[in-house]
Amino acid sequence: MRRVSAVRRLFGLLVCLAVGLGSFGLGAVSLAKLSSSFQPEDILYDEGPGLFQAWLIRHHKSGDLTPAAVSQRILFMPIAARRSTVNAMMGRDFWAAIGGPEAKRRTMLTTIENGLVGALAKAPSAGDLWLAASKIRSQTTGFDHRAANYLAASYLMSPREGSLVRSRIVFAASVEPMLRTPLVEERERDMVIARELYPGFERKVQNWLDARERERADTKRKVRTRVR
Repeated sequence: MRRVSAVRRLFGLLVCLAVGLGSFGLGAVSLAKLSSSFQPEDILYDEGPGLFQAWLIRHHKSGDLTPAAVSQRILFMPIAARRSTVNAMMGRDFWAAIGGPEAKRRTMLTTIENGLVGALAKAPSAGDLWLAASKIRSQTTGFDHRAANYLAASYLMSPREGSLVRSRIVFAASVEPMLRTPLVEERERDMVIARELYPGFERKVQNWLDARERERADTKRKVRTRVR
């Protein structure tokens, strides 16, 4: 009886040891992944656009930026920081800070798009990532069928995400002539949310659209004058 009890205790100890070693192994793997995504100088930045931009610049210059690395880095980000980063990525200033020849920048954007798609395979409900994928693809390939599907997925997965509506409203307006599906209901829903959360934003959008129309009209007039 004592021998059976001792065997049970030994077995229990072995199980505990195995669990402990397994936990240690998983922790070591997670730490290794974190170490590959973050560097000591990253402490200078708050989690969000600045940190992700610094990470992109570092890996873009070193030539080791891969879709898998982008996917891993994005999935490590807290949701609030990720959404803030996506909003920053929708603007020109974010990409202007990442120098280099146009060809290399285009390659980098393609890598980021593939990384976003990889992240979405693990987090398909992340409407912010669908929006970023649509924007980035439109910069490299143009607003094609796939970019349109990314945008539609953003509306589907994050229909009422207040932190995204302004970026999505502006982007959808910029690609409106190329939209095969008008997305009228979805875009109006975003505008309703924007009116509630950001008073005055609708007027800014309208002013921007009016300025674009004036610019297009001026361009057409100049072209006609040259033709004559």
